[in-house]
Amino acid sequence: SVEEARALLGTTNPDLILLDIQLPDGQGMELLECAAATPADVVLITGHASLETSIEAEATADARAGPRRRGRLPTM
Repeated sequence: SVEEARALLGTTNPDLILLDIQLPDGQGMELLECAAATPADVVLITGHASLETSIEAEATADARAGPRRRGRLPTM
């Protein structure tokens, strides 16, 4: 859940975050800002993809990566 993930991100320092875009209590995209405060790589997954969601995720990933990491984020 979004609530549990926020709590964990505030108390742990993960190397990798697997994040579903659609969670029971909100959108996983909301957590990308919290994840940006960690050095973790983020993998977004979903069973409810749309073009709009894909574009939003790509833009957020590029902004989060910054100029030094941009272009290193693989898309599938």
